[in-house]
Amino acid sequence: MKILGIDLGTTNSAVALVNQHGVPEIIANREGEYITPSVIFFDGGEAVVGRVAKHSAGLDPQNTVQNVKREMGSKSWRFYPSAGGEYSAEAISALILRRLREDAETIRGEEFTHAVISVPAYFADPERQATQDAAELAGLTPVRIINEPTAAALAFGLESSSTEDRIAVYDLGGGTFDVSILKITPGDVEVLGTGGDRGLGGVDWDNAIIEWIDEQYVAGGGQTMLDEDSDPSLLADLRDKAETAKHTLSQMRQTKIVLSMGPSHQTITLTRDTFEEITSELLGRTETRMEIVLEEAGLRWPDITKVLLVGGSTKMPAVTEMLSRVTGLTPSREVHPDEAVALGAAVQAALVAKTMPPSKTSGKGSSATGVPEETGIKEVNITDVTAHSLGVVVLDKQGQPYNQIVIDRGTQLPTRNEVTTYAYSENQTYWAMKLTQGEDREIRFVKVIGEGEIQYDTPKPRGYPILLRVSYDHDGLIHAHVFDGNTRAPFGELHITRDSNLSQDELDQMKRNVSGLTLG
Repeated sequence: MKILGIDLGTTNSAVALVNQHGVPEIIANREGEYITPSVIFFDGGEAVVGRVAKHSAGLDPQNTVQNVKREMGSKSWRFYPSAGGEYSAEAISALILRRLREDAETIRGEEFTHAVISVPAYFADPERQATQDAAELAGLTPVRIINEPTAAALAFGLESSSTEDRIAVYDLGGGTFDVSILKITPGDVEVLGTGGDRGLGGVDWDNAIIEWIDEQYVAGGGQTMLDEDSDPSLLADLRDKAETAKHTLSQMRQTKIVLSMGPSHQTITLTRDTFEEITSELLGRTETRMEIVLEEAGLRWPDITKVLLVGGSTKMPAVTEMLSRVTGLTPSREVHPDEAVALGAAVQAALVAKTMPPSKTSGKGSSATGVPEETGIKEVNITDVTAHSLGVVVLDKQGQPYNQIVIDRGTQLPTRNEVTTYAYSENQTYWAMKLTQGEDREIRFVKVIGEGEIQYDTPKPRGYPILLRVSYDHDGLIHAHVFDGNTRAPFGELHITRDSNLSQDELDQMKRNVSGLTLG
């Protein structure tokens, strides 16, 4: 069985596979490009994915959707194209994944049913579950969810290092930011610390340009393009101009932006210095987060031997300049920042496949990856960590709820821990639980990510001990089991109702909506 490695990105996505020589390589899409924009244009019963869809954003913004990765784990978010129907973030992501899978099948001439999919290291349980749901809607079995910085480290081939290295992976994508500190030794990749911001990425740099352009346009006598009554097509065109300007300023010191709305026609010059000034707060947020993760890992910058750049937004010169100043190192660009995560996911896919039974289509003399045994990929032990503390809501002696952390942030995966709670009423016949992610004792400062309930065979007296065992698996997903606190007899596994994720009925509806579309 061959397993795809997929980078499901905010602005761009990619798919990769380990070849017959044990080397990961990007699979081109149907347009012959290695990167597929994560944009969908709905044209009646057809969903056009990729470059053509991106060009349609300015022409028909009501039927074009992009940057959906930021909405993963948001149950209420929906996209409604003019032809009818509704699509959740999982459904939109499923269409992108399906396009990647179909392109890989067309190019390779074979069927793919399994994938390793990357997510930001800072994604919590709801976003990870939403990613798994999206894969299944796309007809893929997600065999592993891998953190993007970890995948990038695999893509750089650091597992073959002959010495011990400590590296910082700075991952600034289109919609999310991650930083991870990893220790690399021969055959081992160990994450020492990770952090980030799921709401910080290249699109925020675009937004800063858009606001600046609008200010200049108004100062020159034009009307604002950012009020509620603005034409969506004009706003989409403005976003496209802002993104183009950002890319241009990575190569040149200045660029010109031509605007025309009604009688007002203006040409506005944006310099790199001005661009870096209006976005300095954004860059500073990444620097602050990076310093926090380094401190939590118990290291200083002289302990770091390499800085790896991942994500298309790292192409901005200010990023390299900041990292060089802070770390004292020249950041590495050994692998294309847009391809590194997908390549690393393919390495993880090959490693997972080697532990699975060979499929009937593997062929004589091949491993489960489809790679000849004598050229199979080198074994690597990957140890990741939790990006969030896991807690449970319990009652204090006065009956007031508070958050009790059960698994600390930065604990190696997989992991589990136990906490004892107590029946809070006489003849109690059930026990209810709320799981949280966050670092605070006060419930208002953490996120309640799900809840569950266990029924008892016999009523329990007030104060009867109930043992809760919670765990993070390899994918960073949460599981919970409940036991009798006296006898340790199992009451059962809690079915966690995740408030941020779709119900099974909603997933079934989205599957029908997605399957009824033709992909273009």
